[in-house]
Amino acid sequence: MDWRAGLEVVGYWWPERPAGWRPPADLENFLNAGSPPVFVSFGSMTPAGADRLSDLVATAGRQAGARMVIQAGRASLAKTDPASDDAIVIGEVPHDWLFPRMAAVIHHAGAGTAAAGLRAGIPAVSVPMIGDQPFWAARLAALGTGPRPIRYKRLSAQALAAAIRDAITRPSYRAQAQAMAAGWPSRTARLQSSMRSPALRADRSRAVSQRVFGRTLHGLVRLRQASGIEVIRGGQLVHGPTPGP
Repeated sequence: MDWRAGLEVVGYWWPERPAGWRPPADLENFLNAGSPPVFVSFGSMTPAGADRLSDLVATAGRQAGARMVIQAGRASLAKTDPASDDAIVIGEVPHDWLFPRMAAVIHHAGAGTAAAGLRAGIPAVSVPMIGDQPFWAARLAALGTGPRPIRYKRLSAQALAAAIRDAITRPSYRAQAQAMAAGWPSRTARLQSSMRSPALRADRSRAVSQRVFGRTLHGLVRLRQASGIEVIRGGQLVHGPTPGP
């Protein structure tokens, strides 16, 4: 899309890590005990058959020879072999801390998780289920940051194991993901520079002439004349000033 002069594509606005947050001791111990693992999560998706899916994930990890960090999530993923030292199940952990420590991420290609993986510079194995997930999964593959997506309806332990092996052994995936990750700071700097502009500092009580647009995976973020910040998702205003009459 072509943007008119004065508009800046800035990307995501990332949430801050919770104040005072510390990683669970068992997770740190697991990470320090071996090679970088593969992260697995289906986020807020609730596919049927948690036991079957957990077994499929565990089998794929064994076949690929990969250690795994499994986020239970709403899919209720679990560790099928309690005696295994090659996997750990976790709850919520900030992506910006966890993902850079991973060899790859397996996810449902939700917009936020897909972007968090790119931000961390690691390969992605996408298993899209619904909605816009097939689109983002296809984009990750087209960008060269991971193997071809596996549609959830066609997911098998063998297919997932092959994708994991491909993701963690093909250097080009990580190289491309890291190249994209390198662009995040520059986008943030451009946004901060725009917000420090003389027009914005001069008089906030009057309409300012500069507008900053952020085209993100979630939607559009817009800083408008004398109105604060508006967040637009799917064409709908979800945060911002109440329109006048």
